[in-house]
Amino acid sequence: MSSEGNYLFWISVTHFVPQVGFFASTVLGSILLFLNNIGCQKIFGSYKHLISSFTTLGMVFATVEILVFPNVHNYNAGFLFFSFENSLGLDGSKTRNIPLAGYTFFHSATISLLSVLFIYRYWAIFDTQKLLLFKGKKALLWVAYCSFFGFQYALGTYFFLELDSISSEYFREEVLIRYHRNISSLPAMSIVAYDPVDGSVRWWNIMGILNICSIVNFQYGVMIYWGYTMHTRMEERIKNFSENMRKHHKQFFKSLVLQVTGYCRTICNNYFRSLLQPLSCLSPSPS
Repeated sequence: MSSEGNYLFWISVTHFVPQVGFFASTVLGSILLFLNNIGCQKIFGSYKHLISSFTTLGMVFATVEILVFPNVHNYNAGFLFFSFENSLGLDGSKTRNIPLAGYTFFHSATISLLSVLFIYRYWAIFDTQKLLLFKGKKALLWVAYCSFFGFQYALGTYFFLELDSISSEYFREEVLIRYHRNISSLPAMSIVAYDPVDGSVRWWNIMGILNICSIVNFQYGVMIYWGYTMHTRMEERIKNFSENMRKHHKQFFKSLVLQVTGYCRTICNNYFRSLLQPLSCLSPSPS
């Protein structure tokens, strides 16, 4: 790290993390897809396809991450979400943020599909008739479910978090000092909670925050509700099942918990990036 206080060294470090994640997701995901499609017994039914879909989506998400290399920067009343390069050759003022928005699409869709797995496992134990919603054309319902929240997240960030003159000027000096770049040349989105000049609330950005929070809280609320309900009622429900079926249902539940824990890698990774930029929120506000 240079004496000027830039974060370029730490950026190189944090860009290494998603590359490891991409390698692990590709190798382990490929192994899982092979075992799931070659060695998995038919009794797993639609759940096998859900697991394959979740694994594939995770691999796509990891690929998008290394193509976009999103970064997070916290600064006083602001939050900057940006990349150093124009991905996919999109360099127009209206198009260069599309890859960043696409990244958020896959992030939201993956969380949504994870919540669908919890719903499936609950119905597999307590209401098997509803599993018909995962077969044939009815399964498209869940594709629409994940896509809806993916587009809601992506479009919300693209429009509500768009850089304007106020947010650009707010971050301009900070980005120049920390990254030696002109913010006007970077694909970037931002949240500035209030106008640094007159202190007025910037409601457009606030709506972006509410959009993100509503999606994330809803999906994790689904996981917590169905997961907790399944945990508290499972023993009573499966006590009359065969020994093998009891083991299967318990293993499936544990795997879901591990999947939630593993998916937190992405959230922790982004948080880790912001922490590695030594507490920029303590930097003095630009005059």
